[in-house]
Amino acid sequence: MRTSLDDFLERHLFALRVALILLVVAVLLFLLIDASKCRQFEARTQRVFNEIMTRGKVHADVKLEFEYVGLAPAYATADNVIWVSKWYFRNYSDEALKGLLGHELGHIQAGHFAHERSFEQEAVDQRQVEATAIGICLVGTAAMEACFDGWEGVAQHLALAKQIKVNSNTCKLE
Repeated sequence: MRTSLDDFLERHLFALRVALILLVVAVLLFLLIDASKCRQFEARTQRVFNEIMTRGKVHADVKLEFEYVGLAPAYATADNVIWVSKWYFRNYSDEALKGLLGHELGHIQAGHFAHERSFEQEAVDQRQVEATAIGICLVGTAAMEACFDGWEGVAQHLALAKQIKVNSNTCKLE
């Protein structure tokens, strides 16, 4: 017994095959173009990261890793790895990337992973401000401003960060 679906498939099988092939080709082209952009972003970010690390103010062996879409746009882990989302930050300028990496390095420099972390909002906010303060020491205010440009409350955040005492030689909290 033939169904209307069988009749439809028989009449339009060629068109369905062509549509499927075109869809696969479009997806592959998108992935190839996007993969190229991601490789360029990785190389550029690695170059900016190396520039920061050669200044000698980061006192840890830090590794830079990339993920396509991450849990957060960027984050530092207890094993001194900075994870950066290729999708989220690929349109960032070099100056904004410096700010981003400076902030994440600030978390590592401050030892935010050396002890049990509190997830109360006040403690989280304090860690963010401390990381930004150290980031300012590592990469400068302009880079931090470029990184946070357009984020709500950035002026207050940077003002609080500038009040935190950071040793200018070691870029560690005093």
